Amino acid sequence: MNSRLTGIVRASGRALFFLVSVLELHAGAAAESSPATPANERANPATRALLAELRSLPSQPRANLIVGQHCGGVVRLEERHRNTVEALAEEGGRRPALIGGDFIGGFNAAALARFAAHARRGGFVTLCWHAPNPWTGGPSDDLKVGDFNDLVTPGTPAHAAWQRSLSRVAGWLGELRDSGVVVLWRPFHEMNLPGSHWWASRDQAAFIAVWRQMFDRFSHEERLHNLLWVYSPNAEFKGATKSTRPVAHYYPGAAHVDLTGLDFYTRGPLRLREVGYTELLALGKPMALCEFGPRGPNGEREPPDRTYDYRDLLRQLHAEYPEIVYFMAWMDGFALARQLGAVDVLRDRHVLALEEPSARRP
Repeated sequence: MNSRLTGIVRASGRALFFLVSVLELHAGAAAESSPATPANERANPATRALLAELRSLPSQPRANLIVGQHCGGVVRLEERHRNTVEALAEEGGRRPALIGGDFIGGFNAAALARFAAHARRGGFVTLCWHAPNPWTGGPSDDLKVGDFNDLVTPGTPAHAAWQRSLSRVAGWLGELRDSGVVVLWRPFHEMNLPGSHWWASRDQAAFIAVWRQMFDRFSHEERLHNLLWVYSPNAEFKGATKSTRPVAHYYPGAAHVDLTGLDFYTRGPLRLREVGYTELLALGKPMALCEFGPRGPNGEREPPDRTYDYRDLLRQLHAEYPEIVYFMAWMDGFALARQLGAVDVLRDRHVLALEEPSARRP
């Protein structure tokens, strides 16, 4: 580990979450580049270091793409982690460097321990939240909402309910902070996709105010200095039966976002430039494929097992979208372990993955 990062470790009082091999590979370039400035000006040293690392990835000759696996609701994290991440590690000796989860249903000690252990191994963590509806108490797909401005208007029932929800999530993120976990925090995902979630396709100014309210509370009041904020709209499809607003329509501003990314599910090639890639890239933030899932060959929502080859995705990202710093495969039928080529993807020289101790060369 180089002297600059050693100093960061000592200042933060906890380990930074990078593989030693990756540090050796990128140390020179990172030292020459200007430090990345997180949206939260009080972000801790580990969070700043992760953002700087993400910014540097596209310029690296190898280990320049992080592969991730979503594991669903964190209250069931262990089960899905065994069937996806651990299964890949057992088969090929390497595991995805990024694991994802969702606060839907709550949080528990097992999830905290799993995320903390993954971070200590050199891994990264991303979390989203299918938040309950503040007007009805229903699930995230309950679309019965009132005035969206209620969420930032003290004295309204929706504001009170929303603040209670934020308090719960802030507490869970605080536990991760205290365990040394930096979180790629992805709230309000697919906010531009009508009919998906209660927060989607709302008044632009009201949505931005709600995002900024969460950012300000988490960054300043809750002191969650372990978060990198990820703005993640859905790919901008347009058609006779389905449409989305432009991917940058709800962008809350550079001062409230650290990364941008697309959620994209497809039957064929990516074609990201047709669905918002260029517009997000122009915002000047590191960019990711925050959710990815291949459709089935006959139009199935999820592909049957062993019908999609993730090597195709890797080749296309490398050849056509080198700015993408990570992609995260969705769960269930979309999972890396249930499709083809994942072991080869994790072994590829362009991929930053975690090597199992037993698989390391002497």
